[in-house]
Amino acid sequence: MLSAGIPNPNGDGRVPMHLWAAWVTGAVKALTTAVGNVDEATKAQLQKDLSSLQGSIDTVPEEVVQAFAAADDPEEIALRLRAMLGDKATAVGQILARG
Repeated sequence: MLSAGIPNPNGDGRVPMHLWAAWVTGAVKALTTAVGNVDEATKAQLQKDLSSLQGSIDTVPEEVVQAFAAADDPEEIALRLRAMLGDKATAVGQILARG
C-alpha cells in the first residue's frame, strides 16, 4: 500500500498515503465543524478518532514521508523506497502485494 498509494478520492489514479490521510483528516474536521447538532459523546469520539489518525501519521518515519512528498509518480516513489529498504525491498513488496 505504501508504494502503490491509495485510490484517489478526487479522480483517477492513486495518491501517496500521507496525502490521502490529510484529506481524510480534513474531511472529518469539516464534518464536525459543519454539523452543529452533534452531541458531546459523538464529538469526543470524533476527536479520539482524529487523534488516533494523527498518531498513526506521526509514526511514519520522516524519510518515508519525504520519499512520498517529493514524487507523485509511483515508479519514482518505488525507486526511493527500494533505496531505503535495501535487501528487504523484495520481501516488503511481496507483503504489500498481498494486500
